[in-house]
Amino acid sequence: ATCIGIGIITLPYLSATNGVVFSTILIIFGGLVSYFCAMLMVECAEKIGKSKYEEFAHYCWGNKMAKFVGICNICTLLG
Repeated sequence: ATCIGIGIITLPYLSATNGVVFSTILIIFGGLVSYFCAMLMVECAEKIGKSKYEEFAHYCWGNKMAKFVGICNICTLLG
């Protein structure tokens, strides 16, 4: 929710600096990139049978990376 809030606050600035048409293109591009990344995550989850970021990290890189990803998730959630 925090990331969405900051994004909404910056939309007027984005439009003012880049113009309405280019800003719309950038927003659509960001949405497409987000959708693509989400679909990659779903595909990975289906292939390896894991459903959490920490499990992905553990599967691919081991315990140290799983702990690091867990810490990154906590930091992201705390703001």
